[in-house]
Amino acid sequence: MSDSLHERKRVVINVMVAAFVGLHVPLTCLLVYALLRGFTGLGPVLWLALAATLVATAGTLLYIHARLWPGKDALTA
Repeated sequence: MSDSLHERKRVVINVMVAAFVGLHVPLTCLLVYALLRGFTGLGPVLWLALAATLVATAGTLLYIHARLWPGKDALTA
């Protein structure tokens, strides 16, 4: 594997991990709040936040991957 391909894969992975972590900060904050204050009435909010976070994560990761790694030929090279 060439150095530039290895470097490109590393950059893609680093950006995707950063986006994944960043998108989960609001969900983590809600969960910590619920743990500290109690879950009374927060069940539907937490489920909605979880669903929205997962959808947003999938969309963001797909977008970042497409922007940083255009074309499928680079994956097999």
